Amino acid sequence: MIVEKDTWFINGYISSLVIAVALLVAFLNIFHQQMVVAVISFLLSIVLITGLTMNQPNEIVVVQLFGMYVGSIRSTGWIMTVPLTRKTKVSQKIHRFTTETIHIQVEDNQLAGVSAVVTYKVVDAAKALFTVDAYLPYVKMEAYLLMNTIAVPYLKQEGAINMKEINEEMKHSLQKNVHFAGVEIIACHCVIDEKQV
Repeated sequence: MIVEKDTWFINGYISSLVIAVALLVAFLNIFHQQMVVAVISFLLSIVLITGLTMNQPNEIVVVQLFGMYVGSIRSTGWIMTVPLTRKTKVSQKIHRFTTETIHIQVEDNQLAGVSAVVTYKVVDAAKALFTVDAYLPYVKMEAYLLMNTIAVPYLKQEGAINMKEINEEMKHSLQKNVHFAGVEIIACHCVIDEKQV
């Protein structure tokens, strides 16, 4: 299983200066008709440009070279990493979603709609990108399935419903099911909407 690791990078402003010097050398050598040096300088600057990227706060840049995972960068700002690589950005911000509502018949001829509000964040970008097809739909489906196996049986029981217990069990079970996808479940709250029929 792929686990997130750090990769090489340097300050992007220093790299930009090196690229500018290489382009200047290429231009001056064209002017002096030294085409070999000009072409080499120009190609070097083009290769170096492919390593530049901008990383925002709470973002992880996942770096791949010809399909192989090279590593991740968590530092922010204008940076340069390995040239000729694909750089995918994964948000580390806290996200929230609501599952689809499940309608069930409960006691006293009431129809209840149950959904879950899940708060999560990505903690391992490599796992999130390479372990599952798409981590958000995966987490949504797991939360929906767990509502059927955890929340619905609780609601069909007679007597008082302990929502805190349901929420804790949902959170624990959901974290257990999605840990290998690089996602941390921060909170999981079941929401019940009851109406008389």
